[in-house]
Amino acid sequence: MASNLKGPCLIKGRITRFGNQNSEASNILLIDDVATALDVTVSADIPTIRLAENEWVQPGYKDDHIHVMSVLASLCSVNVSFCETIPELMQTLAEAESSDGEWLRVWGYDDALLRERRHPTREELDQVTGDTPTVLHHRTGHVAVANSAALLDLGVPNSSSEILVERHDLLSKVPRLSLNKIQSAASKMFQQCEEDGVVSVTDATHTNNLDSLELLDSLFNPAISPNLVAMVGAENLGGLSYGKRFRNLSVGHAKVMPDISGKASISHLVEQAHIRGFPTAVHSMDIDTLNDALLAFADSPAPELVKDRIEHCSLALPEQLDLLSKLNIAVSTQPSFLVYREQKYLEQLTSVERKWLWPLRSLLERGVEVTLSSDSPVVPCKPEEWIKAASQRSLNGDESVSEKTARRHSLVQENILGLSAEFLIVGANLKDEDKYRRLDQTLLVRSGKC
Repeated sequence: MASNLKGPCLIKGRITRFGNQNSEASNILLIDDVATALDVTVSADIPTIRLAENEWVQPGYKDDHIHVMSVLASLCSVNVSFCETIPELMQTLAEAESSDGEWLRVWGYDDALLRERRHPTREELDQVTGDTPTVLHHRTGHVAVANSAALLDLGVPNSSSEILVERHDLLSKVPRLSLNKIQSAASKMFQQCEEDGVVSVTDATHTNNLDSLELLDSLFNPAISPNLVAMVGAENLGGLSYGKRFRNLSVGHAKVMPDISGKASISHLVEQAHIRGFPTAVHSMDIDTLNDALLAFADSPAPELVKDRIEHCSLALPEQLDLLSKLNIAVSTQPSFLVYREQKYLEQLTSVERKWLWPLRSLLERGVEVTLSSDSPVVPCKPEEWIKAASQRSLNGDESVSEKTARRHSLVQENILGLSAEFLIVGANLKDEDKYRRLDQTLLVRSGKC
């Protein structure tokens, strides 16, 4: 939401240009909230705002792959992401409080990072949660473990497994959080986005449909919300159109999730989305899925003027990277996984596989369009973290890029000119840590209009 300061406004101080220049300007002229010119001389009667010595203006960051509702659910859940063992996790649940009749929502465990290297069992959950329906969500969002009380309420036979893999059909029956709780969590999330300089996010949730977009829109607050693009599940496109506004949101790619049930192939979903005028974004965490996606893209090119995307691209062979370039496919990738899951990769991947892990330099050298992102809540939505991870890799350092390159591929737009004030941020170095504020809100405060 722009600051609505009509007419010209000059901001004097450090202006980070990025783009090809990677240099700084001494001022930037905004006309009707749009960055119009750099290093200009203006008349004395034009309103001027001077930055402090430790401040600068730059394009804001975007998180091009996030799951908003999962982030909000994690903020409303018992957080066990810090637990290193199953006994520690169970002790945390034993101390958790749940109102009578309410479900206990738990988030953040990862079997690959627990010392036991396994999922908690139903019996272990039952011992500490009793008759309180409890669902323990894996931090990836693709797996959950339920206790007996939860399985009973969900109508799952007692003989069935408590480990629910991609069972969104079942988990959708869990009583919803109240709108007040969701909105409160959204305020926390959006405020953290501003502090980290994130001005735009893309929700890449494959279950998104019309109802999901309506819920996301209900969270919009022009004072604190980042720009929001929402992908839509390739099977849930309904009457939506790519690139169009849905109230306060923009409709993004058709999200394609490999179907573990085998009911719908990647190629079919890609083709049908293209027929509807949607580019697709295919979830790919392994070489086989990436190969299936590349075959689908080759058979069914994206609509004109748009690009299909690969989400993650965590493992890729050199010849697959060549084909990504040839087919003009974009990639949204998450360098922070290299930090948060390093131990898992060291234990579960061979030395050869680690050479194919989370390619970045190889993609850029082939001219592939790449954006960096988080996949939050799997890892935090913090650009400074993924920029550091991309430029200081401990696994397969040959795929490292410079800090400037990583930062450029994290921006909402490299060139500062033409950007609205809502997509610009004011950075400040405070005690050797960079903090950010949205420029549009800063202008309102410093102009005395807020």
